[in-house]
Amino acid sequence: MPKPTKPVRWTRQAAAAQFGCDAQTLSNRLVAASIAPGEDGLFATQQIVAAIHGDLDIQRTRNEAAKADLNEAKRDFEKRRLIPAGEARAAVARLTAAISKVLAASPLSAKQQAAIAGNLERLNDLFAKETNK
Repeated sequence: MPKPTKPVRWTRQAAAAQFGCDAQTLSNRLVAASIAPGEDGLFATQQIVAAIHGDLDIQRTRNEAAKADLNEAKRDFEKRRLIPAGEARAAVARLTAAISKVLAASPLSAKQQAAIAGNLERLNDLFAKETNK
């Protein structure tokens, strides 16, 4: 029967040298992944690998969540619960143009018309900026 082996424990520097990465990068990844050393101040090989290559379960969960979000957006689009940005921009532009024509023929003073026209222009600009993100 083979003799049981003792698990390998790593310092940041030894792990970085062995796994071919920068020690500071490894430290940053350990912190980002909330991976703390054991009571002995060292890391298990599994912890080092998770920090360097990421946690596969977390990646799968993130991937599945992204797929679900994409599927939901597709369903919403197909059911017309979402409007394509280009269509929405065009609709707002048509609406503000129509309001501007009515405004020009209205009995409002030039000052009142200018104030409303300015608001319409800001609305159009704001909507165009928001839908271009």
